[in-house]
Amino acid sequence: MRKEMKDDNEAEVSNNGYFGQVSNSSFSSLLSSKDRDFLLSPNGAQVKVSDIEGKVVGLLFAANWYPPCRGFTQMLVGIYEELKNSDPQFEIVYVSSDEDLDAFNNFYGNMPWLAVPFSDLETKKLLNRKYDVEGIPCLIMLQPEESNKEDGAALRCGVELIYRYGIHAYPFSKDKLEQLQEVEREKRDNQTLTKLLANKHRDYVLSQAEQRKVSVASLVGKTIGLYFSAEWCVPCAKFTPKLISIYEKINHELAKTGENDDFEIVLISSDHDQSSFDSYYSKMPWLALPFKDPEIKNLAQHFDVQGIPCLVIIGPDGKTITCHGRNLINLYQENAYPFTDAKVKMLEKQLEEEAKDFPRLVYHEGHHHDLNLVSDGNGGGPFICCVCDEQGSSWAYQCLECGYEVHPKCVTIIAFKFQISTSLSASNYKYRFGTARTVIASSGSDKEKNSIEDNKRSNYSGVRLEETVDDGTRSGKLRLDNWISSRINGISRARVQSSIKAGLVHVNGRVVDKSSFNVKAGDEVKCTITELQQLRAVPENIPLDIVYEDEHVIVINKAAHMVVHPAPGNTSGTLVNGILHHCNLPNFEFSNQEALPDNEDSDDEFKNFDSDASSCEGLDSRLSVASIRPGIVHRLDKGTSGLLVVAKDELSHMKLSEQFKLRTIKRVYVSLTAGVPTPTAGRVEVPVGRDPHNRLRMTAVVGPASSMKARHAASRYRVIEILAGGSCALVEWKLETGRTHQIRAHAKYLGVPLLGDEVYGGTKSMVLSLLRPRTPPSLHGQIAQMVSRLDRPCLHALTLGFQHPHTGEQVHLSSEPPLDFDEILSQLRRIGSQRISLSKHSISS
Repeated sequence: MRKEMKDDNEAEVSNNGYFGQVSNSSFSSLLSSKDRDFLLSPNGAQVKVSDIEGKVVGLLFAANWYPPCRGFTQMLVGIYEELKNSDPQFEIVYVSSDEDLDAFNNFYGNMPWLAVPFSDLETKKLLNRKYDVEGIPCLIMLQPEESNKEDGAALRCGVELIYRYGIHAYPFSKDKLEQLQEVEREKRDNQTLTKLLANKHRDYVLSQAEQRKVSVASLVGKTIGLYFSAEWCVPCAKFTPKLISIYEKINHELAKTGENDDFEIVLISSDHDQSSFDSYYSKMPWLALPFKDPEIKNLAQHFDVQGIPCLVIIGPDGKTITCHGRNLINLYQENAYPFTDAKVKMLEKQLEEEAKDFPRLVYHEGHHHDLNLVSDGNGGGPFICCVCDEQGSSWAYQCLECGYEVHPKCVTIIAFKFQISTSLSASNYKYRFGTARTVIASSGSDKEKNSIEDNKRSNYSGVRLEETVDDGTRSGKLRLDNWISSRINGISRARVQSSIKAGLVHVNGRVVDKSSFNVKAGDEVKCTITELQQLRAVPENIPLDIVYEDEHVIVINKAAHMVVHPAPGNTSGTLVNGILHHCNLPNFEFSNQEALPDNEDSDDEFKNFDSDASSCEGLDSRLSVASIRPGIVHRLDKGTSGLLVVAKDELSHMKLSEQFKLRTIKRVYVSLTAGVPTPTAGRVEVPVGRDPHNRLRMTAVVGPASSMKARHAASRYRVIEILAGGSCALVEWKLETGRTHQIRAHAKYLGVPLLGDEVYGGTKSMVLSLLRPRTPPSLHGQIAQMVSRLDRPCLHALTLGFQHPHTGEQVHLSSEPPLDFDEILSQLRRIGSQRISLSKHSISS
């Protein structure tokens, strides 16, 4: 924990810190607040926090919106009720991450334990920081004798214990955990194939191919794959056909060498009923444990199977070779056999040699940013490929902007981008964007040049597929778009879907225009990939609120709900369309690949486009018309209003971009928050990264930033005015960095989401739940009307300061918040207002 007091009201916030010290002398001081000494119970009664002193207490961090939380909670309810019947000295307290009161009530209505009130944001925030909660569900186990010890005494792996050991993990102490682990070590040391697969009631496995029982003893001495899978699992449906193909190839090669029958797979099914098991297993050429066999649960626990599909490889000696057989299959296909460390090291060495010929930087058809080649020792690590949805490790192509990663074999290169000069001279740039033109560095190999030319001639446009769905496909369960994507290597699913919608796909001779159509074995599919549709940005006479303009730059007060630049599905009415008209510039075209999709146009802070992005040939003397986003140096989210600077020439674009990169641009924002930050001024230094559960939003990442491809982010804030009796606040923000949604993510991290920010928790229902208790009933009608008009995050870019790119003079501009922002602020002031003295806190740059 790190805490640095700036003055009476300002505190430093970092990855491992929180506002103020939290006493841990008892559960009462941990779970109470200055205004509350009780917890909620399921029947609505208030339970004194002191009543749980002396008990084993689990803190459950969860939320209704995340499916794994719902699944885990359902399991935990059964264990809780069983434990409470045998030992009343056990309790659970729900610490909600729900986004509004209705969601909290709906989720908590299914729980039999206690809860911290939803409205107590401060306590929930302190608990999250105290126990360094990095993801949900999270179950922190506290022992009564440890309530006065340091945080390290808490057992943080409660979720894993519940999944792995269930009720047998009680009382969830470290001693108990060590006992359980010792038992498992003994089992692993004494592991044999017979002990794994047989029991006193059964000494065989099923054989689908021969419709007979195969003795487990006959499998001893072979390499065995234990395949944990189920018909209902979508990833299993995708991986199983691949595994069938690899299984047959391995056995075919073994037969050539006279080592027939040395590799076998056994299905460990988690299907819900016998008919599902029978249907699923009927497509497989290998062995299986009987449906609902008691050993299935034991095997899942023994190998700590936390998700399916999972392939565990057992060696001829009955010992475990690896639990990551699925990953090895995806990486090396049939070459992975026999999956030993020696074989994997040999394959890794081969891959290292092949990687020497990989381009360092590519532009991939399925993504809008450059992809960098990374490895385990150079920014890489285990990942899920965004093309094939399978796990990978070692080498990958990775987007440093948003964490997008793909296997090298899954990349469809439409351009290589070679290392550029660090000089700001435009003549030094060698730049390639999109497919219209190619500029190749002189150092590029002939192989790379030919690859570029091949891709330039074809981007799947006109590619035809005529194929029969094979028997490995699960009947009635595989979507048409998924199946076509799997048959055309590297193509994006969105591209396939557009072809389906265009009527270019036939199934059994009939046009099918629904991507969700299910194909089955034997279906004949004919598909033609549609041409890439060109997007056109045309000049439009859109009123622009111009705050400053000269021959080099223009500063615009962007209206809320205006998108900055064109994107698929949003090609008109943007700021770029208005600028083209204002500057008397012609229209320009670009492909879908060159534009960000709608849901990526969500940067309410700076998103730096490299200076070389405006250095294409054909630059207009007043604006970079060849650029995808002409003259745009930074962006504001669609819902954010305020000041934005646009460059009119290449030099201005490069110099302004450099100022953003060096963080010398002065930017101040104002917002209305749901709740009041504590303290009333401070600095938040918490990385921001893409939310792995919702790609439309970012999240403040507590803990190692690399775990979610998060980037360093720092914001300073101060409360200008406390509004409506403390239910809201007018907050000023100054940015040290400019990450996507930085203010919105940091505000949510502080427990005070922006009013109207539905994505980050500032929902209408949450705002009403804060305002109603603090206002007289006579004003509830006005409050409801005000809240109903919230249609965007209440965030405004108030001031903008920069050094003029040509004159060197300092330009400082400001704009008042728009009418919708001002009306809400005025109504909140009528309910109650308290100005915060500037002498008490400052967030000077």
